[in-house]
Amino acid sequence: MFTNKTTRYLSVSLVLVLLAVAATVYLWFDIKDRGQTLMANAASVQNQAFLSQELVRLEELLEETSNERLGLSELVLANESEAVDFLSVVDDTASQLGLELATENLQVVETPETGFDLLSVEFTITGGETAAFTMLRYLESIPYSSQLVSLSVERFATNETVVLNTEVQVSIQEND
Repeated sequence: MFTNKTTRYLSVSLVLVLLAVAATVYLWFDIKDRGQTLMANAASVQNQAFLSQELVRLEELLEETSNERLGLSELVLANESEAVDFLSVVDDTASQLGLELATENLQVVETPETGFDLLSVEFTITGGETAAFTMLRYLESIPYSSQLVSLSVERFATNETVVLNTEVQVSIQEND
């Protein structure tokens, strides 16, 4: 019924069909795998584009706020040297007003929630009433982020002397 030639053609045809089916299945899985890789790469590129846009936005924000940050940094004692300068200026101002100034307590108060620590200084100011209250106004209006925490006043009628005990807190940069 089947001749040798027909059997050979049938065998070759079956092998060719099997090869074609195998190639089609292989290409199908290869295309599917490459599609998944392409989708992952597309997501990565999209993520990179987003990160690049955010970087540009942050750089612009950094540039736009540089003047504001500079202005704010001037309200804070940046280092120990500036703190010493601040205390020297307060002492010089008291001397110019003819007052005795004693620094009673000097400590750093940590305030991690604000990003700045506080330099807490207790002063005892002794002298004439007008000069003492002028010094108090100076301490209230120093050009730093500060606050007058406490104040007590003693008046001596016999020699018109006033003693002011006050605590001032000034913002300083954290020492990390």
